[in-house]
Amino acid sequence: MPIPIIKNLKAENWAELNSDQRMKALQDLENELATQEGREPCLIELIPEGERVLDKKGKPFLQGSYDPRKNPPLIVIDPSIILSDQPYLAVEIFFHEARHAYQDYAVQHPEIHNDSAEFEVWRKNNGAGYIDSDSKLNFSYYRWQPIENDANEVGRERTEELFVEIFQDEKSYPVHRAAKLKELDSDKLRAQFNIGPNFEEKAKEAVLEKHQKNLEENHFKSIFDKNKERTSEISSFPVKPIIDDSGGSGSGLPKGGPDNGGGSDSSPSTKPGSGSSGGSEVSLDNLQQSTEPTINEQVIGSEATNLAVEAPENESVSKSETAESHGNTKEENLSEGEDVFIDTVLEQKTATALEVETEKGVEAEKGA
Repeated sequence: MPIPIIKNLKAENWAELNSDQRMKALQDLENELATQEGREPCLIELIPEGERVLDKKGKPFLQGSYDPRKNPPLIVIDPSIILSDQPYLAVEIFFHEARHAYQDYAVQHPEIHNDSAEFEVWRKNNGAGYIDSDSKLNFSYYRWQPIENDANEVGRERTEELFVEIFQDEKSYPVHRAAKLKELDSDKLRAQFNIGPNFEEKAKEAVLEKHQKNLEENHFKSIFDKNKERTSEISSFPVKPIIDDSGGSGSGLPKGGPDNGGGSDSSPSTKPGSGSSGGSEVSLDNLQQSTEPTINEQVIGSEATNLAVEAPENESVSKSETAESHGNTKEENLSEGEDVFIDTVLEQKTATALEVETEKGVEAEKGA
């Protein structure tokens, strides 16, 4: 699928635009891309000042996000990124968030995505299995979960295609590319350090585990709510008073009552506060105690044994109920161990690259 060409996204044109014009260029890109993909275009807006998330250096921790719960769906980008006179990061973040919009649309319309295995993972990751960047799991699980990894790859590939193949930007884009490749190396090393060498597979397993756990919790909650509702219905049934008339013909009074000659009351006690007018009333509390276990047994026997059952096929049909807002965030702080590990490996890679370049130079001189 060809990338839409919006001329105002070229670096030299972007630099001459104000913020509103830059946002319009991104909106034009989204309108054409959404049309190609058959989905509703998202509205592109800036993150409101009061909702920005910054790191300790004042740089945006949350660079952008996609929210399918809005109508129309919403993509927001941090204002500082739009203010930059280079369009590369703004475009890459846009492509990342637009990919989330496609993922969400594909989950609602499976027929448009030709990879059924990937679709199934997206379906589970897009709702109950999504790992937030601020979850208790390590940040690497967020970074490498399937829908985030896919959005990062597509965002990077489409940005590369637009500025290298279409705009043929050889002046400034290579600097952006080098920085993003270094960031990618750092993300991989961090994941290896925290999760292990098979970090992508481990992140996917964490997503599927979370998805299943949430299904089970929701299933239990559904059983509890049904049980509570049925118990409430029973509590509201009118109870016909049971009359013990052995104390006298038609007296309607408890046995041993004042009208049958006095004497001690050896009958079971009546409901507190019922008095002696109108006979003995069966306690609602006792009725519930005798009835509830039967209901619980019926419900648990018929429903609770199927906890491992997958969610119905229409689990993600309603994006407002299942899909979550997906943010493009960067980890703010690294542990000391991560710092040392990543810096050491990157220094080794840099040193190796320099050795290769030096050897190439020596060989070239010999050949001359």
